[in-house]
Amino acid sequence: MMARVFAIAMSLMISGSAAAAPATSSRADSPVDLAAEARVAAIARATAALVEIHGAADPVPPPVVETLPLNKRDCAARNGAMVGERQCRVTVSPFAGAERFRSEGQKGSGFVIDAAAGLILTANHILGSGGAPKVTLADGRFVDAAIVGSDAPSGLVLLRIAERGLTALPLATRAARAGETSMLVGRLLPLDATIASIGIFSGRLPVGADDANMPWASELWMIDNLLAGGGVGGGPVLNTAGEAVGLATAILGKEGYGQSAATIMVALHNVGPIIDALKTSGRVERSMVGISVDCPKSLCTVAVVLPGFGAETGGVRAGDQLVRIDGQLIKAVPNLMAVVAAKPIGSPVQFDIVRDGTPMTLTVVTDSSTRTPDGAAASFGDPDS
Repeated sequence: MMARVFAIAMSLMISGSAAAAPATSSRADSPVDLAAEARVAAIARATAALVEIHGAADPVPPPVVETLPLNKRDCAARNGAMVGERQCRVTVSPFAGAERFRSEGQKGSGFVIDAAAGLILTANHILGSGGAPKVTLADGRFVDAAIVGSDAPSGLVLLRIAERGLTALPLATRAARAGETSMLVGRLLPLDATIASIGIFSGRLPVGADDANMPWASELWMIDNLLAGGGVGGGPVLNTAGEAVGLATAILGKEGYGQSAATIMVALHNVGPIIDALKTSGRVERSMVGISVDCPKSLCTVAVVLPGFGAETGGVRAGDQLVRIDGQLIKAVPNLMAVVAAKPIGSPVQFDIVRDGTPMTLTVVTDSSTRTPDGAAASFGDPDS
């Protein structure tokens, strides 16, 4: 009898729980549901502002004619012509096997930041050097775009299109914080699909990290647990307010269509001056001193000093070991460029160097990065800083 009562009681408890569950889970005002709705709305707006960038192809260099030590059979296999005993003249393409990729150019993501002006922000590495890119809008329109300005140090490019009826994504005015939720929206290629992925902001990377492929004049952040792959570069990274707090620029770890180690973004909360400079002049003016350095094993040695620039005037010589600038330790080329660029143009900076084993302190006045080397100085190429 007791067993029967217990069974009935359990049945009632289970039935009661099952009946009550829908009422609890259907509450639209629960914190979980409200957060999900906010994410859906933010991603929907970002998707409407998202564009696919079709970078112009780099010009293909002309073929090169070479004479190779080949026999007649191997020469014929390479469509060559014998010009002597075991001497074959062949035509070689510098980019054999890559012509199709180069003819199409790279693809990536970008997003509208000013609907009225038709302005689009994207990553610098997506665009080739062959000409103006094209853009596919969220509604499928395929249009030409003009490059307003580009800035490799910050990793940003500003484009303009003539189309109207656009949706713009606001830029964040506050920096991301480690532990906050992040949302990445971008075009996943070659699947030709728009994806959204949720992760967390892991932390800020050091300024001028020792990686020549990373933008050195921007604040870089690492984002964890995001699905990233080819094509999402240039896409917006959102905060929980639905603002673009970053722009995806690189993937750490193995790239693919599964989980990557981490995504790197360029922070956008403080890029207003860069965007304004690109609008006005198409480039960003920063400080430089006119030197190139080599930094094997984190020991930086001056390789080139451009005549007439601040470093030469201040007494810096090729072969000097550069230790600190205004007290900041210099261990890598991007580190050097970031430290110097942060100084006001025309300001004195203190160089701590070692010359022939003797520590020295020199005062160097910074120049503008827009200054072009004249005469003999031009033959040295672009300085590191």
